[in-house]
Amino acid sequence: MHTLTAIAAVLISVAVLVHLARSDPKRRRVFGLPDYEGRRWTKASLAILAAPGLLLLVSGDAAGFTVWLGALTVTGWGVAALSPQRSAALGNAFTRAFGHAGGALTAAATGVGDFIRTIQGLHRAFQDSTTRIDALEMRVAELEAELTRLKGEEQRPDHAA
Repeated sequence: MHTLTAIAAVLISVAVLVHLARSDPKRRRVFGLPDYEGRRWTKASLAILAAPGLLLLVSGDAAGFTVWLGALTVTGWGVAALSPQRSAALGNAFTRAFGHAGGALTAAATGVGDFIRTIQGLHRAFQDSTTRIDALEMRVAELEAELTRLKGEEQRPDHAA
């Protein structure tokens, strides 16, 4: 399951990376292309780009985070090496491959508030689990003390007989 999560995180981030590359005004100007017609949504795109990695990191999947970070770095260099026409073709291929799911995913991911609420929920769950672990450790210590006391009583001879 962790492998699929890392792959999904890489695909989401790469899709956003391709969007940023094909809509970058400086790249388009250098290659003699007209201005990008749609809205660029730079801040939202960057938040979506980083969100999968942060979720992997917060979920404790260090290996998945490392895979995501490495794949994003290598893919970023690859996308930067492409001309905007090729970036656009790659973006169109992503759109065709993921169809409506990609559009729905993008629409859902642009809700930065939802992302923040998810992180806050994960943080609360982590705090709750830490509190429960502390309570369990205290209970184990109590039981170990009681067991030690019972073993000590077992070893003493019974003088009442």
